[in-house]
Amino acid sequence: MITLDLASPVPPFEQVRSQIAAQVSAGTLAAGARLPPVRRMAQDLGLAVNTVARAYRELETAGIVETRGRGGTIVTAAGNHVRARLQAAAADYAALVHDLGVTTEEALAIVHSSLNHSAPDQPNQPRST
Repeated sequence: MITLDLASPVPPFEQVRSQIAAQVSAGTLAAGARLPPVRRMAQDLGLAVNTVARAYRELETAGIVETRGRGGTIVTAAGNHVRARLQAAAADYAALVHDLGVTTEEALAIVHSSLNHSAPDQPNQPRST
């Protein structure tokens, strides 16, 4: 289920992309799960086909899904390891923070700032499919 906030400054393609990625990370969408066809998702959400296609392309570039032509767009096994990849990256960051003598508060502020500039917040006013 995808919800959109059309009043949000976050572009619709990013809302779709981030929510699918979050569902894969949480295990809600398991490896082998098929995403709805682009046209159907676009129709259900009231979006342009190219908007949903862009979200799917970005998910594919990240290795979260794989497009198999007429076989559809499928969640990859690698996509289900998103949480493990994030935990490994976090461990590396924590080690660097420790080595540099940066405080926990400063390190978290840096992460928070980076997230706000590269991955917009989730929408607040949902619109469901």
